[in-house]
Amino acid sequence: MMLWVLSGVLAVSSAGMLVALAGAARQRRRFRLACSLSGLLPLDSTRASAGGAYPVTVCLRSSAGRGLSTEIEMTGLPMSVGLLKEGIPAGRRPVQQHFSPDIEVGDPAFDACFRVTGDERVALAALDEETRERALDLCVHVDFTVIDGVLRARLPRPILDDGSMRELVDELRALADGLTAGATCTHERLVRNAFADPTPGVRLRNLDVLLGTSEPEVVDRVRSEALAAPYPALRVRAAGDAGAAGRPALLSLVSNHRARAGVRREALAQLARSASAAVLTPVVRVLLADRHPDLVELAANAARERELVGALAPLRARALACKTVKTPRAKRMVVALAEALGALGPVGDRETEEALLSLLQVADPMVRLSVIEALGWAGSATAVTALGRCQESRKIQRASRAAIRAIQSRVEGVPEGAFSLVGVEGEGHLSLAVTPGAITISP
Repeated sequence: MMLWVLSGVLAVSSAGMLVALAGAARQRRRFRLACSLSGLLPLDSTRASAGGAYPVTVCLRSSAGRGLSTEIEMTGLPMSVGLLKEGIPAGRRPVQQHFSPDIEVGDPAFDACFRVTGDERVALAALDEETRERALDLCVHVDFTVIDGVLRARLPRPILDDGSMRELVDELRALADGLTAGATCTHERLVRNAFADPTPGVRLRNLDVLLGTSEPEVVDRVRSEALAAPYPALRVRAAGDAGAAGRPALLSLVSNHRARAGVRREALAQLARSASAAVLTPVVRVLLADRHPDLVELAANAARERELVGALAPLRARALACKTVKTPRAKRMVVALAEALGALGPVGDRETEEALLSLLQVADPMVRLSVIEALGWAGSATAVTALGRCQESRKIQRASRAAIRAIQSRVEGVPEGAFSLVGVEGEGHLSLAVTPGAITISP
């Protein structure tokens, strides 16, 4: 009985194996038929395309546990561009990756999915809108790389019909044509990408490469075209590269309230690096009253770094207008205002001190630390009472004591450590200790 059961099991297993082998053989025959109908057999045949001839090799591979897969190899691509697939976009949304690509194209979706290597000029010229879209479409269902002039593609399934095989190979050839065009028409495609690509980051990356060329005539021509472009970001980049000649364009962009805040911020940053104090001061004064916290922050930093004393009045006015801080951007703005007032305000200046004491009412610890430090730079003995009340944390206490010491070191006729504060019940007035000692603050 047992022998009969074992013989039956062996017979069933053998039949299953025969069926599986027969199925695989049929798939292989259909695969070779699809390849032959597509003009891909013999396997090392060459087929002409718009960008030149790319020898194509197609094979069907089987692996344990994975079944049959299709592999395509295409040679003859430019050696100066490499693509490595880093992720698959979910619904064409970029997938965040933890790597630093060798070359950033400027398209967030593309840079998230591919690592680009090779010559920067050729790579940026090759990866125009059409080529990027084709690569993103392909990477959804095909694993492919371009390394050392060879495009290798792999599908985790066999392709068994003529139409699908022909369509895939044509898509790969079109991608190869785009990469080859970048190597043969580099300058023309860089110019087209810089002024016609729909992605702002791609336009800026291509413009940077064009402006970085060693041919002065090419740089002048590209810069002139960028200054007249309809894209403010291009005008900012070209004006910054032009030096004094581009200053009018930067001033126009900074004062244009309809321009995006990012563009105005970049224009102001360019001006802060190159313009004189006489040119920069009126711009900073206007921006300190702007509604965008980022611009106010940048203007305050520019006033501090360039020591624009003429911007003190609008700095004070903006500080007096800040009562609460609700967003991180507003917090950074108030910190920049405090630092600028502390650096530019004359020591003991009453109006500057009033503006800083007004900022001290903001409850945010980061803001209060910056204001306390600024009072230590520019405050007078009048500020010691307010500084003595800053006791909410040890960090704040240390900062307030350091500020009081700095103020005391500037007050003439008062020995070191002579400042002390009476408690709140004594109205909080400043007094001098009879015996000089360490700074003390009554509880």
